[in-house]
Amino acid sequence: GSSMFGLLLSILSCVLSACGGIYSEKLLKDKASQSIHWQNMQLYTWGVLFNFAGALLHDSADLSKGLFRGYNFWACAVVVNNALNGLAISAILKYADNIARVYAHAAAMIVTMILSVFLFGQKPTPQLTIAVAIVGASAVQYNLKPEQAQDQKSPSSEPPKKSAAHDSQDREEDDLDDELAEMIPPASPSSTTA
Repeated sequence: GSSMFGLLLSILSCVLSACGGIYSEKLLKDKASQSIHWQNMQLYTWGVLFNFAGALLHDSADLSKGLFRGYNFWACAVVVNNALNGLAISAILKYADNIARVYAHAAAMIVTMILSVFLFGQKPTPQLTIAVAIVGASAVQYNLKPEQAQDQKSPSSEPPKKSAAHDSQDREEDDLDDELAEMIPPASPSSTTA
């Protein structure tokens, strides 16, 4: 019943988040020459408009008493933190990719777990420890260059095999050398002794 509905909503949330992230990355990278600050202004304008419309529809009575009514230092700190987080995510999407963004979120969860242990005395559960290990291993695996992965997979004394692209490049260089040798006549003995 309700657990299945919750699972479906979680899947829908994952799909919508992934689509939103990919589309935001596309918007940021399509105009790579534009300033990231100008692009952020364009993207966040829509968020401000939709949130303001939602606030007018659902919380107009509270808005009439003041936009920041009830805010204390900690509420303002959360707003500033979320704004900086949004700017950081925009930079990650523009200069890296969505996979890096996902790993940044995973790293934030790991830091949250560590801080919870030290600040609140919480004990990490076995599931959380396994999840942290899996995320860490996948981050390392994703960021390995193919040569590093090959070296770690089977260290051997044989030199690495050249790829087909390298073989093709070597053949092209040999053909060019042969063509140059045909074009340049060999030096005659009389011209070198003169």
